[in-house]
Amino acid sequence: MTKEELRRHYLSLRKAQSDAERAEKSAAVCRRLLSHPLLIRAPLILGYAAVRGELDLSSFYEQICVPIAFPRTQDHGIMEFAVMLPSELVRGRFGIPEPSGERPALSEFPAGTVCLVPALVYDADGYRLGYGGGYYDRFLASFRGVTVGIADAIAERLPRGEYDLPVSMICSDLGVTLPRSGKA
Repeated sequence: MTKEELRRHYLSLRKAQSDAERAEKSAAVCRRLLSHPLLIRAPLILGYAAVRGELDLSSFYEQICVPIAFPRTQDHGIMEFAVMLPSELVRGRFGIPEPSGERPALSEFPAGTVCLVPALVYDADGYRLGYGGGYYDRFLASFRGVTVGIADAIAERLPRGEYDLPVSMICSDLGVTLPRSGKA
């Protein structure tokens, strides 16, 4: 299957889930994140606001005692992060909740920063398939912290492009795993 065919397939699987199933998976992922030492000790977490049926990490954000920064999209496929409470996010480009333009973007990230990376699907090697805009691909190319893929679905292997990078670990409702490739 092509990336576009896979996107349609995994979006249809996501839409087929009931609200109760989605809430149960989200709660399980939040519990796993809250019990992982890497996240508890992180100086900063780069989160995301759930849209289009993504796993909702609101419970995690409310309970973790670590500053959370959220992404804000810019022109030319650029994404920056600003620290903000989830309740203060505003509808931005593409209708996605993000920090307002008045909130300054972070210019650097402390060592040990963890980036939670949403996707439609991950594969066992830690590669992701997103919506196709390339925002996370561009950001992750220069990010030097730990990347945690938030997985709603895991495939055996996804097609990869030259700019695709694996995450450091994958967190799903079933557990936290390291990519099998060891390339992360």
